[in-house]
Amino acid sequence: MLKSFLMSGASQKREFDPVSQAGQPLRSLLAAATGSTETIASYLNKRLVEIGCKYVQAIPGDYIAPWVETLDDPGINEGLVRVHPNNEMLATYAADGYGRALSGQTVGCVAFTYGVGSLNAVQAMAGAYVENVPLVMINGTPSQAQFNSQRDQGVLWHHMFDGAHTDLRVLREVTAMAVSLDNPATAPDLIDAALTTCITESRPVYIEMAVGLQAYPCVAVDGRPPLRPSPLPQNAVSLLSAVNMVLASLQNAKKLVVIGGVEIARGGLQAQFVELLKALKAPYLSDLLGKSILSEYREDVQFSGVYNGRNSQQNVQDLVRSADMIFMLGVRETDFNFSGWPRPITVPIRRPVCRCR
Repeated sequence: MLKSFLMSGASQKREFDPVSQAGQPLRSLLAAATGSTETIASYLNKRLVEIGCKYVQAIPGDYIAPWVETLDDPGINEGLVRVHPNNEMLATYAADGYGRALSGQTVGCVAFTYGVGSLNAVQAMAGAYVENVPLVMINGTPSQAQFNSQRDQGVLWHHMFDGAHTDLRVLREVTAMAVSLDNPATAPDLIDAALTTCITESRPVYIEMAVGLQAYPCVAVDGRPPLRPSPLPQNAVSLLSAVNMVLASLQNAKKLVVIGGVEIARGGLQAQFVELLKALKAPYLSDLLGKSILSEYREDVQFSGVYNGRNSQQNVQDLVRSADMIFMLGVRETDFNFSGWPRPITVPIRRPVCRCR
């Protein structure tokens, strides 16, 4: 019944406001109903740690400050380290670099305040999106009462766009998922959905949280399933057909060249890639974005250079031109590599497709 009541309030957001006087009695009601000492803040922190997050690049503006303060509270935070960057753009690029360097093992994380903070990071978020970098943005938003004040009186601490949730609409365009936490009953499910999307698609997600919500009780993490990447949908017939097609192409190839791309690193598939190279006994290149997906000094595989189209070293261009089959794994085809080049049979495999031509 409690969840039904709160869910009905979610469709009429003025009825629930974490910082309003009317909202305060719900804390004791929620605590009694859930039988848990978990709060939205501790739930989010634990879930971030669970997916491998360690550092939070945080700029504690007013609406995000209550959550950022939980990072310094050992009773709430269990493993997250707060980093103090100079501005939101630099913070997001730092988190981006962390997510790239340890792809498949961790995610980058940033925490900003509404409008003036989060919108300063849109460019960096867009870059992370197109290059499949796992990154989480936590954005503190005004309460519903403050949004109402802005609407009715035009008075709020910051300059604001017209209407609520401008940040949500903007960030939705450069993230794999964007959610707004404005109700303690639905917040855990939305957190889980966003973080699962982040590690499944290896792309940024956006979580905005109304100021004051972090202190509300919610269900305990311990009673919920662990977060894991969601399996991609598969068609068994199509999968078998693709496997047979690739095997036939490999068996018929007389001069095979393998090109490894950045998605191997994003998926944490380096060990499997090494085993494949050993089995194929073929030379391999990395593309520019996938440079150093494996150590270039390994002696157990035949690393032959970095492929960057017409800008490649001559020996690399000659190797590609002389091949009768190019097997590309996790490579992003752009105007820098194969655009306009005559080429042999090519099998590119990257999420979520496999093509043979």
